[in-house]
Amino acid sequence: MPNEFSDLIAKLDALKGDALKKAERKALTEVGQIVKTAIVERTPVQSGVAEGLLKPGELAANIKAAVHIASDKSTTTGDVSSVTIGPGTAVTRSVANWVENGHANARATKGKKTTDPHPFIRPAQDATQQQAIDAYAATMTAEVTKALN
Repeated sequence: MPNEFSDLIAKLDALKGDALKKAERKALTEVGQIVKTAIVERTPVQSGVAEGLLKPGELAANIKAAVHIASDKSTTTGDVSSVTIGPGTAVTRSVANWVENGHANARATKGKKTTDPHPFIRPAQDATQQQAIDAYAATMTAEVTKALN
């Protein structure tokens, strides 16, 4: 058993660099797609009101997934690989925040002067958490196994 472990450590050390980064990028891209799809499915669509910052469906169309792979040098500075999923522009980030958390409604002329929150990003993340973890583990395992052989 100790020899097998030493052999595995040696093989993993040999993977440093492009092969490991490629595997990590592929795994994080898959995770990003899983969570992005769940967010887009839950994104509310503006209800027929022609006025507003966004056209109907624009918020969902602007959800992006961006993968960042830490470099070998940056790991000593605390940089880690990650995937960021959410609206891609400043305007859509603001609108998503207002929808997710609620906001004051300056256009309200009577009754309630606030708009209730309609969370869609956090529930999507929560619903896909285990699926994303499983996909990451499966993709990394498959890619590392393929690179070792």
